[in-house]
Amino acid sequence: MSNETTQALNTATRGHHPDSPSSLQASEACPAFQNEQRESQASLDGTLQHKATETRDLSILEGNEEFESAVTKAIAYEDAVIAQFNLERIPHTVLREVQLVVGSLEPAIDEQGGIHKGITSGFPDTVVLGETRAAIVDFKFGRVPVTPAKDNVQGITYALGLFEESSKLNEVEVHFFAPHQNWSAEDQRKKYVYKFLRSDVPALELRVRTIIARKHVASEQVARNDWSSARPAHNNCLWCSRKGSCHKVAALIIQANEKYHDLEVPAEIKEYRLSRPDQVAAAYRFANQLESICKAVKQRCTDAAITEDMKPDGFIVVKMAKREVKSVKSVLEIAERHGLPVDTALELLTVPITEMEKAIKATAAKGLGAAKVRAFAAELAENGATVLGKPFYFLRESKCPAEKSDGILTIS
Repeated sequence: MSNETTQALNTATRGHHPDSPSSLQASEACPAFQNEQRESQASLDGTLQHKATETRDLSILEGNEEFESAVTKAIAYEDAVIAQFNLERIPHTVLREVQLVVGSLEPAIDEQGGIHKGITSGFPDTVVLGETRAAIVDFKFGRVPVTPAKDNVQGITYALGLFEESSKLNEVEVHFFAPHQNWSAEDQRKKYVYKFLRSDVPALELRVRTIIARKHVASEQVARNDWSSARPAHNNCLWCSRKGSCHKVAALIIQANEKYHDLEVPAEIKEYRLSRPDQVAAAYRFANQLESICKAVKQRCTDAAITEDMKPDGFIVVKMAKREVKSVKSVLEIAERHGLPVDTALELLTVPITEMEKAIKATAAKGLGAAKVRAFAAELAENGATVLGKPFYFLRESKCPAEKSDGILTIS
């Protein structure tokens, strides 16, 4: 019944459309938004889990139990969607990482002159394609909740691309599944699954085209230092490369746990006047979220001082670099030549244990790295070679329902 096809793609290096579906939600909220394109540990972890789900090879997760659990849930969810087609005896093809294009006759050109198919295009994780009915499954391995499927522009774009690809389709059901969120089955069905009909296409395509058109107008305005299209009352700024130069950035507050909230300045932010939990939450969000803006503005000022000859009077540009030990043996030998006994030098020398763990992991066979690191850490602790330092505490918001906001989350 199922004719499964997998298109082999390198998801880490494939080119992204300049108006990619994943960025359109942010562009709708603020046309001046420009993705920061930063590579964080969270994005690397997400890519790894996507790859493990696509290939169904859990060994590449190297024994990370949390990732293995998430990938297992994702595979089971995909299997359940496919099984529904089998149960209803609907002939279908399963496609993974296939490109879906909207406006295939209208190529786009990026800033480097590269040509891309359509006004937008993207690669959903899985497409289950029948003759008149299809399902799209896209996995989200992050901890920040995504926009519900009915209003999720990324999912809408995928559905439009599939309707354009297959003229006989009458309905496309879009599924977003985020295993780390621990949504209930009811929330999953109600919020993160939505069926789009072919009759919806004109309105949906108008919405997508409007977002892209406004984004292009905003880019032209920003190039002229005109920020009238910017809408900084949204937390997009946390991920926007323009937050350090946007003229309206001082008016926003970034809420890291939910999308598209308007500016909220707490009535009390002085620490000695906090007397209720809601005041603590408001003051924390205000300080934590403005921190990102302040860092970006400071970096923009530094860049201006160095590259644009705009160093103001009374300021200096400081260049610093953290020294790293590349050879412990050489350090000890040189210290001894300068009169410091080796034993004393060893006591003073600080080597990040995580760097040693990385080196040990690299010596392990595929799939055994994490286990080898755990065994190394356990032996160090058992022999008193390492001890846990004095614990310190910091406040942050729960990233997902799996993290209880009451009590203290212990991370070692």
